[in-house]
Amino acid sequence: MSTQAALNAKRRRLFLMGVLFGMAVGLATAFWLGGERHRTARIASGSMAPTLYGPHWQNICRDCGFTWRVGQDIAPDRERFVCPNCGYAQNDLQDAGVQRGQQVDLHSGSYKNRRPQRGDMVAFRKAAQKKATPWAVKRIVGLPGEQVSIQGGDLYIDGAIWKKPWQLFQRQAVLVHDSRFSPQLHPANKPPLPLRWRPRNDGPRNDDPSWRFERGRYQYAPPTDAENAREFHWLVYHHWLCSEIPQLRTKEAAILDGFAYNVGPARQLQAVTDVVLECELTVQGEGEIALELRTVNPPLTCKISAPAGQVTLLVDNNPFHTFRLPPGSLVGKHVFTFGVLDRQAVLALDGVLQCSPELPNSSQAPKSLQSKLLAAEPFQIGARGVALVVGRRRILRDVYYLDPLRLGRDWSTKEPLSADVFFVLGDNPPLSIDSRQPNVGPIHRQQIVGQVHLAPQ
Repeated sequence: MSTQAALNAKRRRLFLMGVLFGMAVGLATAFWLGGERHRTARIASGSMAPTLYGPHWQNICRDCGFTWRVGQDIAPDRERFVCPNCGYAQNDLQDAGVQRGQQVDLHSGSYKNRRPQRGDMVAFRKAAQKKATPWAVKRIVGLPGEQVSIQGGDLYIDGAIWKKPWQLFQRQAVLVHDSRFSPQLHPANKPPLPLRWRPRNDGPRNDDPSWRFERGRYQYAPPTDAENAREFHWLVYHHWLCSEIPQLRTKEAAILDGFAYNVGPARQLQAVTDVVLECELTVQGEGEIALELRTVNPPLTCKISAPAGQVTLLVDNNPFHTFRLPPGSLVGKHVFTFGVLDRQAVLALDGVLQCSPELPNSSQAPKSLQSKLLAAEPFQIGARGVALVVGRRRILRDVYYLDPLRLGRDWSTKEPLSADVFFVLGDNPPLSIDSRQPNVGPIHRQQIVGQVHLAPQ
């Protein structure tokens, strides 16, 4: 090989090495910069549950098979745990699997060109912490210049209730009951447990000929006599206390803000009015179906005509909102979600919100003894004229916010937030330490590390 050819070959090798070196430096730089903008971490506490879970045990009920999480933030003060779905009290924590906290993505460049928004989950450092200190993750609820207050478990901004977006409620909602998981263990010499869903004015078991229970589903066939056919026939949900005291397991009570994830000292639980029913319905024929909520007084009713899909919302039988569902909404099986959220009547179809009008001023939390008894039967499903199949049924509740001492009292910040200062709360108020407490307080924008998202599983 000539000297020139050898020189050219050397140049080509050096050029190729330079290209490879440049690519390596570029990739390393991109990775480093990307690491600054996009980091992953695991949640270390349950303050944002059920949106984000910290380290926890995963329990499976020995009776109904329901799975739920028990947080590891506080050492358990007992060895056995009550199933929040069926009330079975002999579940041993030693049988539960230990799970790590959920993995999240932190986008540290999220607020480079925009301001943090209400509802954002953010990572931040306490004012006195150094950069090496792990972050805390909370949700922004109050913006600069606003005054935040808590009334009846709801959040208020400058005196007006915060109407959280439907998608946010879907992430924050606490599951109260799932009909797919029914008790299977029947103690000897004792009657079987009553059904949670059963026809109105019926005994502890289902023997109404209009409603037939089979394999977890209820099927309704319209009566043949004209007088009964003109009336609504109701299927009623009975809420259990699910107490660790066996005699109180099936005691009917209002839905409370207890959360089975939390362990530790007992606290006074609050009755929750913001609840929704999610149910699979298959409608055939011409007539009406109805969904009714009794956690507010007077009760809130949603009537849907079939097959037209005309919806009428009523309070105390007085209509206050009407609209029509999209064509085909009553053809085949669909999931209807109905209830109250932040002083709004909400109706969703297959997870998509259809309406959310404000409740009339006459609606309020139950106060009389009769109203509180109705609250122990928070939902009922009715049919008139149509054939109806009721499949899976789930009850969910909204977050119930508490004061700084974790009591159900009304509370407010003393003054509006300063410029570039935000008010943050955890989605799990009984456990979270956040802007309600003086050792955290409202946070400055400079404390915010970035926006947090749940990492793909």
